[in-house]
Amino acid sequence: MKAWPLVAANTHLYPGARLRLAANANAAAQPAWRAGEALLLEFSDGVVVPAALRRALADEIDIGVQAYRTASGTRIPPKNWRLRWLPPDDAAELAALKVVSRVP
Repeated sequence: MKAWPLVAANTHLYPGARLRLAANANAAAQPAWRAGEALLLEFSDGVVVPAALRRALADEIDIGVQAYRTASGTRIPPKNWRLRWLPPDDAAELAALKVVSRVP
C-alpha cells in the first residue's frame, strides 16, 4: 500500500499547524483519499512518523498519528487530529491542510 507523504512546518501537530502534500506525491491537487490509507508525516526536524487516515470527507480528514520522539528527544504520544483542506487561493502549495482540532 502506498503511503502518502505529508510535510509539517513544525516538530509536532497542534490546532492551526499547516501541512502540505510532499512534492514527490505525484498529486497535483487534493487527492481523493479513503479511510485506512497510510500516511507518512515528515516534521520540520526530519523525523518521519507513520499515520493512518481514519475518516475522509470532501473538505476534512481525520488522521491517527503514532507515538514518536522529536529529534530533540521530546516524547509525543499517539494522537488523532482533524485536518481541513485549504482553499487553493489560501494555500501556498497545492494540497495544503490545516489542523483544526484533536479528535477522540
